[in-house]
Amino acid sequence: MVGLSLKYSLHIDPELKAEFMKKKWLVTIIGVGILSIVGVNVFLITKSKIPISKVTNVQGIEVKMKQMSDTLIASGIVTPREEEQIFKDETMGTIKDIFVYVGQEVKKGSELFRYDEEEINNRIALLEIARTRLSLELEQHRERLDSLEADFKHNLKDTSQVEESLRQVEKNKNELERQVKYTMLSLKQNEMEMTALLKKKDNLVVKSTMSGIVKKVARNANKTAADLQEPIVHLVSNEPYKVKGTITEFDSVFVKVGQPVKVRAKVLSSEKWEGKIESIQLNPSQRVMNSGLEKSTSVTPYPFEVALMDNHKGLEDGYHVSVEIQIKAKDNVLTLPHDAILAKDSKEFVFAVVDNRLQKRELTIGLMNDEFKEVLTGVKEGDIIVRHPKIEWKDGMEVKVDASTS
Repeated sequence: MVGLSLKYSLHIDPELKAEFMKKKWLVTIIGVGILSIVGVNVFLITKSKIPISKVTNVQGIEVKMKQMSDTLIASGIVTPREEEQIFKDETMGTIKDIFVYVGQEVKKGSELFRYDEEEINNRIALLEIARTRLSLELEQHRERLDSLEADFKHNLKDTSQVEESLRQVEKNKNELERQVKYTMLSLKQNEMEMTALLKKKDNLVVKSTMSGIVKKVARNANKTAADLQEPIVHLVSNEPYKVKGTITEFDSVFVKVGQPVKVRAKVLSSEKWEGKIESIQLNPSQRVMNSGLEKSTSVTPYPFEVALMDNHKGLEDGYHVSVEIQIKAKDNVLTLPHDAILAKDSKEFVFAVVDNRLQKRELTIGLMNDEFKEVLTGVKEGDIIVRHPKIEWKDGMEVKVDASTS
C-alpha cells in the first residue's frame, strides 16, 4: 500500500508540464537574443579599434628624371594669321556682281566683286556737261573784258568823261576778272573729279590683296554705309592661326619672344596645340587705355601674339583659349604629378611603396606647373609613389601596386 501511494504522488499534471516547458523555451530564446546583441556590439566596438592593414590595387608611378618647366597662364583668342575685310565704297555707287562664295579658296589678285559701271558713266557724262558750260562761261567773261577795254578807249576821246570812265571801267574789270578766276577754279575742280572718276572706272572690279579662304560674303551688298556694318567680302589666310591675348604688367617681365607655349581651347580642354611667342608689345594696350578701363583696375594689360605650329586642326577662328607660357626650364629633375601629392598643415607629402608597404615621406617642392611639381627632397629616382592617395592612410599599411600603372 505504501509503494502504491508513492507512485501516485509523483504523477505530474500534463498541462502544468506543458506550461513549464513553454516558459523554459521562452527564457532560452530571450537569453540567446541578449547574448547575440551583446556579441554584435562587442564585435563592432572591437572592429572600430582595429587599424586598416590592407589596401589593394593602388595605382603607382615611378619617380623619373625629366625636364621641368614653370608656366604662366594667360588668356587669348584664336585669329587668322592674316585677314582682309573689303567694305563698300559709297563713292563707287552700287555693286553689280559678286564673284566669290563662302569657303572658296582665292589667290592674290582674284576678282571679288564689281561696281555698276553705268553709274560711273553717268557721273562722267554730267561732269563733261558741266565742263562745257564752264568753258562757255569763261569764254563769255573774256569777251566782255575785251569789249570793256574797247569801250574805255572810245570814251577817252571825250576828255570830260575820262575820270568817270576810268572808275566805271576799273569796277567792271575787277568784277569780270573775279568771274574768270571763279570759272577757272570750277573747271579745275571739274577736271580733278573727272580724273578721279576715270580712275574709279579703271577699278570697278575689286581684287584680293592676299591668298586665302572666303570666310564671309555680305547678303545685301548695296545697303547704305550707315546700315552696313560688315564687309562685302571677308578673307582669311589658310596659314596656321595665331593667338592674340594680353598679360599683366607683373607677368610681362617673364615673357620673351620665342618662348614655347601650349594652347588649350576652352571648348576642347583635353586637346592642346604647340606654339611660341611671336611678339609682345611693351606699351600698354591702346584699346584698353582708350576705353578708360585703366582707371578701374590696378594692373595694365600688355598685348602679345602666339604663332601656332603647322597643325592647328580642331581650332577655329574666334575660339577662346588658355595659353601656357613656359618661362623657366630645368633638365634632369625629379618630378611627380599633382595627384600623387597630399598637403596638410602647410606641408606636402607622398606615400612611397617599399616591400608592399606604405612609407609616408615629406617633400620639398621646387618648380611647378599645371601637371607636375619638382621634388627637391623626399624621394629618389626609381621610387614607386602611390597616385591618388588618401589622407587617412598610415605608415606600414600593406598595399598591392597595380603593375600596369607603375
